[in-house]
Amino acid sequence: MAEVTIGIPFYNCEDTLANTIRSLFAQSFQDWELVLVDDGSTDSSLSIARSIDDVRVHVIADGINKGIGARRKQIVDLADGKYLAWQDADDMMHPDRLRVQYDFLEKHSEIDIVDTSYFTIDPKHNILRLLKKVEGYVDNTEMARFPSLTNGTSMARIEIYKKFPYDERLRRGEDWDVWLKALGNAKYYHIEDTLYYRMDADINQKPRISRELIGPRYNAKIYMRYGWKYLGLLTTLKLIIRLYARTAFRLVLISTGQHKRFKVEKTNALTPKTKVLAEQGIKEILEIAVPGFHLLKQN
Repeated sequence: MAEVTIGIPFYNCEDTLANTIRSLFAQSFQDWELVLVDDGSTDSSLSIARSIDDVRVHVIADGINKGIGARRKQIVDLADGKYLAWQDADDMMHPDRLRVQYDFLEKHSEIDIVDTSYFTIDPKHNILRLLKKVEGYVDNTEMARFPSLTNGTSMARIEIYKKFPYDERLRRGEDWDVWLKALGNAKYYHIEDTLYYRMDADINQKPRISRELIGPRYNAKIYMRYGWKYLGLLTTLKLIIRLYARTAFRLVLISTGQHKRFKVEKTNALTPKTKVLAEQGIKEILEIAVPGFHLLKQN
């Protein structure tokens, strides 16, 4: 039984999945298992996952597109680790991510979920920004107003997800739903260390309006589920109105080709020194050999 389970649900990510997996094999902490669950991919993503030759890697596929909520719940059900770390299929983790988060949770039994600061990168692995988290506990009211954790950078005690399971019906906001479901029963914490590379896949292309509407729709549902309890009905309604107002503004910017002006990530703590260190981490990841990848057909 591994100490840490890494869960990666994936769908049509053939351009990024190999490097996502490389970043796991580059970890300084190696007592892990990887659960890769395909959500009905139609590209070569599943072939990439199945090519890995390592007993710690488990690939699950049923050919059906069930959505992210169902796939996260499936991974929780399959996980054998003491801790569960999520990773998105187009991102990479810093080589020390698992070690730092594992050591922290081992030393702080009162904390249930931790996340970290992260770099934003483009598809060519250029470092764009640094979103720096403030070290410390996440305030419950803050969490009720906004999904304060970054799920891709998070590691949690597996019991949290067993006790407060994912809603299989949610195709967005499924992580926030769990955190709010567990609010009052779990403690969340930000680690200041920057241990993740988060892909900004839309930087060079125009976002799809249909996709932009999915998140707000599910977030509004979550506000209605929990907002009245933690924030009051009036504040909840104001937040829903603000959510749709921001969405409308973003749609206007997209339709006029000015969407790059709208960035949720306001923080940019990137300095020349941190950029060099970030680039060194990516270089180390990209040089890692994953057993089985050498057998993949080259395009």
